[in-house]
Order: sequence, then structure tokens, then C-alpha cells
Amino acid sequence: MSQLNDSFLRQTKEALELEAKQNNNEKMPFRGDVSKAIKQRVIVNIDSLAIFSVGVSANKYRSRYRHGGITSSIYRSVKSGGEQVGSLASNITIKGCLSFYESHPLTTSDYAISHLSKVLSPYNVLMADEAYSSLFGKYRNVRLINHSLKAKRKIHTFSRERWSKEGVNSNAVEGANGVLKTAMRQYRWFNCKYSQLYLNEFAVAKNLKFFKMEKNIIFGVNSERDFCGNRIGEGRSCPVLLKY
Repeated sequence: MSQLNDSFLRQTKEALELEAKQNNNEKMPFRGDVSKAIKQRVIVNIDSLAIFSVGVSANKYRSRYRHGGITSSIYRSVKSGGEQVGSLASNITIKGCLSFYESHPLTTSDYAISHLSKVLSPYNVLMADEAYSSLFGKYRNVRLINHSLKAKRKIHTFSRERWSKEGVNSNAVEGANGVLKTAMRQYRWFNCKYSQLYLNEFAVAKNLKFFKMEKNIIFGVNSERDFCGNRIGEGRSCPVLLKY
């Protein structure tokens, strides 16, 4: 599964590089509405999620102090040993089709950049939340959405534009995160040492329907036992691979 996933990554990166060249490595506006500028472009999202967390009872009812934010949920407290128990995943999703996952011990920008370098070029359109502000300067067409945007009227706490503003959103990867979490529930828990193997397996199962050659090799060209049918979106085509 890991080798097949690596093949999908390579093909996707080549397709995205071609997509950027076909658009003359065009730079989208840094400010203002970008809806028209990205209308014919392939949109890539990135986000992180904790697949399994450390429960309070499993942590001897101690608070976790080692890390802040999402990372704190996958480590035991220092007094309980401080080891990693849960699993943290980086999710890169191309709007309308592919998703790729990588297991990380932290949410630092170095891990995110390393993961992105395997999938897209610096000239592809990339959207994420404001936790990825360090991507500016690394990627030419990156735009961020503020999920904590406050409402202008005091009767509301948060603005409805915190999900989508001026054509910028990360809804595709948020939806893919939900699909991944739902799929991983069947395992209850797995050791973080093997988390990448589980993620590779799920990525191949999710992406296989968009790679016709590999799909035909596994199931056969006219096989009736085609488990990648219309039920999970076989009728749709990946906008990246269509241009490849």
C-alpha cells in the first residue's frame, strides 16, 4: 500500500506541476476577491487533525503541559512519562478528488512544508487556515482563512465569514478530515509507530478510483467485483488527473 501511495503522490505532483505551467505560473491577487482568478485552477487545501487522543483516565487524571493546541492531546503529561500515545496527521486534499495523509509528531511548519513538497509545486493554488502563516514566502499562491474571525455586530460572537471569505476557504480538507476520523473509528486505537501505514492504506482506498490504470490492475478491466463503484463517487473525475 505504501508503494502504491507513493506512486499516487508522484503522479499527482507531476499533474499539478503541469497544471501550474498551463496557467503560466500565474500569481493570484494577494488581497481582495480571488474567485475569478482561481475559477479554472485546481485548489489544494492543507490541515492537521488528531486521530486518536490521550484520555484523561489513561493519563492518570493529570493535565497535559508539554505542548499547546492540538499537539497536547496526543502526549501524556510529563509526570506520566510524556510519551506519544495518540496520532497526529497532516491532510492535503485537492478539491473534488484526492487526499494524502502523513503522520507527524508535531504541527510545526517544517513538517507541513515537507509534506507539501511531495504533492505540489510553489505555483499551485493553496488554501489553509491561519495556523499555516509560515507558508508565505514558500508558496506563491497561498491564501489563508481566519476560523476565529469575530463578528462586527456584538449580538454574534463569530462571523459567518470565518469559513469562507473572498473566495478563500478550506472546506474541502475539513470535509476530508471528517471522513478520515469516521474511517479510523473502526480501529478504536492503533500505535502511533504504525500510524503512517494505516494512513497510507486509507489514502489508497480513497484515491484508487481516480487512477484508472492501477484500478484496472487490481480489479480487472471488466471485473464485476469493482469495489470502487458509483456509490463512492466513481462518476466524478479528478480535475488534476484530467489535465495530466
